[in-house]
Amino acid sequence: MTIASILSALAKHAHSTPDRTAVTYSVNEARNLSYYQLACLVNIYRKKIKSLNIPSNDKAVICLENSAEYIALLYACWSLDITVIPLHSQSAVREVQHILDFSQAKLAITKNNLAINLENSVQHLKVEANEFELLLDTEAAKPDLDQWVIPAVEHNALILFTSGTTGDPKGVMLSHSNLLANTQSIVQYLSLSATDCTYCVLPFTYSYGNSVLQTHIYAGASICLGQSMLYPKLIAEDLNKASITGFSGVPSTFQILLHKTSFAKIHPQLRYITQAGGSMSVTTTKELLEALPNTDIYVMYGQTEASARLTYLPPARLLEKAGSIGIPIPDVELAISDESGKLLGPNETGELIAKGDNIMQGYLSNPTATEQTITGDWLHTGDLGYRDIDGFYYIKGRQKQMIKSGANRIHPEEIEEVILECDAVSEVSVTGIKDELLGEVIAAFVILKQGFGEDPKPIRYHCRKNLPPHKQVKEIFWVSEFPRTSSGKIKRHELASFANARK
Repeated sequence: MTIASILSALAKHAHSTPDRTAVTYSVNEARNLSYYQLACLVNIYRKKIKSLNIPSNDKAVICLENSAEYIALLYACWSLDITVIPLHSQSAVREVQHILDFSQAKLAITKNNLAINLENSVQHLKVEANEFELLLDTEAAKPDLDQWVIPAVEHNALILFTSGTTGDPKGVMLSHSNLLANTQSIVQYLSLSATDCTYCVLPFTYSYGNSVLQTHIYAGASICLGQSMLYPKLIAEDLNKASITGFSGVPSTFQILLHKTSFAKIHPQLRYITQAGGSMSVTTTKELLEALPNTDIYVMYGQTEASARLTYLPPARLLEKAGSIGIPIPDVELAISDESGKLLGPNETGELIAKGDNIMQGYLSNPTATEQTITGDWLHTGDLGYRDIDGFYYIKGRQKQMIKSGANRIHPEEIEEVILECDAVSEVSVTGIKDELLGEVIAAFVILKQGFGEDPKPIRYHCRKNLPPHKQVKEIFWVSEFPRTSSGKIKRHELASFANARK
């Protein structure tokens, strides 16, 4: 069977190696699914979704935590040629509703407690926690692989939103071809095989977590659904199990494991780990090398617009090229460009641009933003950097203002919109400020209306009601005016510098 898409890969493994473990739970290793069982679960959900008469090449929102149900529902939608819009499991009701309205999705797949608060403008499929065992026991489950629709490669597989409740959300449209190109490149440089088992704590709704999921399904490997990062000591213990060969995280993931658990003393015998989602300090890199002397450590860089990945730093060059994001992944071309579009030479600073089959189709219903981001075949990353004489790339800063807090990507405008709803607030500007653990946390600079005092409680209360936990404001600063450019734009970087100096 030719692997023409990620969906084809699952079908292949269900047919050729049906008994191999596909998904297991760290909290109970007896609860696992073989590739055959996963395909059966896909087919159960496929029938449920098909009965709702959602047109092919239409859209469905999935708002669930990492689970066997999430994986099966994702592939079930694809087997009907339905594009999936994954949303964080802790997304606020208003955020989910906004994405449903903006995307015009026809189906919302959520837990019951969220579904009852959504408007009835779309079809609902309510999913209960850990229902897969009951479904497999009670349904006449067969994979029926020949009934699966293998979507055209140019059809959208995912739309990943890089902002939530702003007036101008950006939905990154990724085709089946995009995902396949990204997946094949990563499988190649990580040397993934059916003998691997990754321990996953990253949300599958995040481009990095989705990439971990897709690469391991493609390789016929196993995925262990890990503990929450609220329990790092348990994660450290789990990583020492012989069955686990791989682990992926953002910089804060490794800082927590190194400094708040016995991870550094246990010396887990992992084959590889990957790090992305922000810059990891040289100090943390060295600590990881000491904790994992026999493990290949891959520092990586990418963007949602690139289906997740653009570069990797070969483990053998980790210390020699400390601070580098590495070299292009297979079948991706990178360059450094100045503002006029001229390509620059070694050690010249400009914008990092990229092209390859993994580059997005564009932003949903936003041709202007698409044209600003993609010129010809080149993706403009918005990151400033340079290439050394050996061809290794380095990032010096970001043109874009997105806040990178742990594994989460947060647009300031989304937080500003909620804070501006508070009676006392005249103006607000939100930015990321440095944090040792998470990389960045959210800071809000507030100009009050006349007659109101500096009381943060109403703002924090309103944010708790309308934003998920990972989008809560950490610091509030009261200001009388904002630094602005000649055109009136707020200089966020000056606000961030002020806040960082105060810490």
